[in-house]
Amino acid sequence: FFSRLRSSIAENEDITALSALQPLQPSHAQLIFCEKWAEMPSVQVEKGFQKKAITGTPNETLAEILKKACEHFKVDAASHVLRHKKKDLDLTLSIRFANLPAGAVVELCELNEAAAKKRLVLVALQQEGGQRVQCEVECSITLSELLQKFENLCSARLITGTADRGEVARVIFMNKAMEGEEQLGSTTLVQLGIVSGSVLLKHSLVKQAAGASAEGRAAAAVAPAEPSPAAMTDAPAASTPAAPQPPAQPPAAPAPAEQPAMQIDPPS
Repeated sequence: FFSRLRSSIAENEDITALSALQPLQPSHAQLIFCEKWAEMPSVQVEKGFQKKAITGTPNETLAEILKKACEHFKVDAASHVLRHKKKDLDLTLSIRFANLPAGAVVELCELNEAAAKKRLVLVALQQEGGQRVQCEVECSITLSELLQKFENLCSARLITGTADRGEVARVIFMNKAMEGEEQLGSTTLVQLGIVSGSVLLKHSLVKQAAGASAEGRAAAAVAPAEPSPAAMTDAPAASTPAAPQPPAQPPAAPAPAEQPAMQIDPPS
């Protein structure tokens, strides 16, 4: 692998890449090559006589590729499927693990009405207490509509009135969390790669982010306030400690008063 990589770079006359590759170990070179290859994955989607290169990240699922392709060709994702060599692809797989060869062409095929109606999913919803409720729904249903349907089955508040209680509904599927009315209302089972069979979803209620901001304000109130610039201007400037002064000398003794000169009379 390392020798083939060197030869391919040399054929392209990429002297900079070849010189940078010289001091590396083979395992490092393989890692760099794989990372560069994984940075630009694309899937060629064909519908009729039209083709479109759908790009995405390595961890992006084929369900998201199906959604992008259907948006480009302006068709309904709930009635279409991705096929490769006459075999339906598993939409829950990511591009990295889909085992598609480089430059593979995937067909966007429309299902007939009978097959589209059979795309029902048996959803099991696990609540915070561990209780599970099952329901068979269409794959085009949104998570918000799904929670509302489960509310009628289990007589529990799953999404209705959560904002009034300061909570947000959260649904977890395969370590992917969706929360909030906007995200739950725009995410369908097809976008998650769920088109048939059975699936387990986990539901929970979490506090809104406003609680965290309130805690931050409370913490800011407890913290000592910084002095304002005006207060710093009015306050006397802190002076550096002065060097110790030498002890004062004792006062000098007063000079003795001058004695009057004695006058001596000359002898007569």
